[in-house]
This record gives sequence, structure tokens and C-alpha cells, in this order.
Amino acid sequence: MSFTVAVSGKGGTGKTTFAALVVRYLLDKGRGPVLAVDADANMNFNEVLGIEVKSTIGEMRELMKEEVPVGMTKDVWFEYKVQEALTEAKGFDFLAMGRPEGAGCYCAANTLARRYIDL
Repeated sequence: MSFTVAVSGKGGTGKTTFAALVVRYLLDKGRGPVLAVDADANMNFNEVLGIEVKSTIGEMRELMKEEVPVGMTKDVWFEYKVQEALTEAKGFDFLAMGRPEGAGCYCAANTLARRYIDL
């Protein structure tokens, strides 16, 4: 059985700390696989979990503006890029949304993530 846990609230209330504790709890109890997603504009979930982020969904979205390699559809190419953005850690995977493209707007990055993550 799979389930989704979302953490939200006002800034400075401990959302990141709580989310990290949830990830650790799930791992300790063998309740994987776990996909942790950082959708905070002030990305630091990865730091709390002790991992490095090499790229974000937002950065992959920007790459979609470039030319798609010959023989690949845009969807296949983007899925490949999302896999590149996925950070594999000990017992869990991690995706970062990245910074918003406009004044607080994650519209495009959220839409793309929704296509490739089974929420």
C-alpha cells in the first residue's frame, strides 16, 4: 500500500524538520520506497537529509526550451532529464522543484512534476 504525506504551513514553523523526521521514521520502520520532494522556494530539505542536489525540476523545465535530441519526443526527453534530476540516497530518492519562475509561481514545474510522479 502506498500513501502520500504532504507537509505545509507558515514559514519558520518546522515543516522541513518535521518532513525529515517523517522520512527517517519511514526508513527506520522499513516503510519504503520513499520519494522526498522539496517544493519550498527556500530549498534546504536536502541539507537536512544530508544530500546534495545536482539539478531541479525547474532547471529541467528550462532545458525543455532547447532543442530535443533527434529521435526523441519531448516527453521522453523530459522524463530522461527528470531521472537525471532525481537524487538517489541511502534508502530514499529525492526531487527538488527549484526556485519559482515568477512571483511565487511554480505552475510549470508543478505541472511537469505531476506528469512524472504518481501522487
